[in-house]
Amino acid sequence: LIFTQHWPYTVCASWMENKKGNECVLPKVKNSWTIHGIWPTKYHTIGPLYCNDSWSFDMNQIAPIEGEMTEKWINIEKNTPLDGLWSHEWEKHGTCAAQHTELDSELKYFGKGLEFLDKFSITKLLSDTYIKPGIDSSYSLEEIHTALKKHLDQSFAIVCEKDKKTKKEM
Repeated sequence: LIFTQHWPYTVCASWMENKKGNECVLPKVKNSWTIHGIWPTKYHTIGPLYCNDSWSFDMNQIAPIEGEMTEKWINIEKNTPLDGLWSHEWEKHGTCAAQHTELDSELKYFGKGLEFLDKFSITKLLSDTYIKPGIDSSYSLEEIHTALKKHLDQSFAIVCEKDKKTKKEM
């Protein structure tokens, strides 16, 4: 499983670059990374993906954790459905993850994502070093990698987006 988090400001910038007029909804807790998803992955492959197209996302299934989801697994794309990201993640990745007993329902899948965030929060891991995430902060990829490596025994990857105008990584 690959647990993915993203920096909301980068996601927002990419969303706004895609179409003029797009707006963002940023997390209430400023300067925090949020969950993107849990992706089942076979070694050296992408996927599996969309393993059960008859198992559509049902918002009622995650009602007990909806409040926490709206803070930690947010849909940054304003004027799109609240559950747009969740529906996409469930149908593309969750239906495949459901092959594992501990992830075999929407509540378990999304609950595990929240559990992983508590354990592997990039915000916390970086803050435990000298790196203080923030919109006005700037750190090299090497500094971020070094800080995360101090805390993570498992392999990890960092993916950067480039600003189309400035060509700088964000």
